[in-house]
Amino acid sequence: MTHRSSDQSPAARPHDRGLKFSASASMAAAALTFIAPGAAFAQMSPLSIGLVDPPANDTLGSVRYATPDGGVRFVLDRSPGRTALFRYDGDDEVLVLRPTAGPRGDELYKTERGEVLVRITSLGAVTLFRGHGDLGAPAEPLGDAPRLAPPEWPVETQQARLRELARLTVRTVGRPIAFETPKSGAASGLVVDAATRAAQGLAGARGPNVQRVVIVFGDKPQARMQPDGALQVMVAPTMGYAGRPSSLAVQTALTTTQPVPQQRPR
Repeated sequence: MTHRSSDQSPAARPHDRGLKFSASASMAAAALTFIAPGAAFAQMSPLSIGLVDPPANDTLGSVRYATPDGGVRFVLDRSPGRTALFRYDGDDEVLVLRPTAGPRGDELYKTERGEVLVRITSLGAVTLFRGHGDLGAPAEPLGDAPRLAPPEWPVETQQARLRELARLTVRTVGRPIAFETPKSGAASGLVVDAATRAAQGLAGARGPNVQRVVIVFGDKPQARMQPDGALQVMVAPTMGYAGRPSSLAVQTALTTTQPVPQQRPR
């Protein structure tokens, strides 16, 4: 009671107020010192991820994964943001997956067929689904992986690859098919990949009689038949692998679309 009446007295000395401020500051510093280790532990604790910190799957990047038996390995690259890129080890085709929100904060990455291929929970657990009715298998991260981006091809190597694809169609289609590409030489890696997917689509299709494959630049990926028997493959260079039609998209275009008949001049 004596200290309280002294605090309220107008005659309180200035140095007393300074002592009180110093004492308060010391108590605050002691409180911060006590809290800091707990806060640091909360940031490092795996149990805190997704609870008090941002979920682990908010960290985008390219990571290599494997199933527990090591039988399936793949790279999931989520750095593009709006899409994710996926590639099985041993397979040269990069799949473009579309993320959608799932229950309990999960992220579902779907193929162009609308099938869930990868699920990532809010705590970062990854599950791989490989087919219809598959219950999925857990996948553990093996470490960071290089981003999935089309490499640049020298002009000579690009032309050699296109000639090789033309020869390969002899076995798959029954005749060589020429591949025509933009003359600028830009986005060579994406152009070569688009030509490769077109060759794969041709091999799996039982559609129209394709005379040649023409790759052009545009604002979105697309594959369609032209009236003169050419398969036009449109690529969008700024979109990376997401900017070219997949082999499935090419196959679908060949089997479900019909070329517009040419009108004879009157």
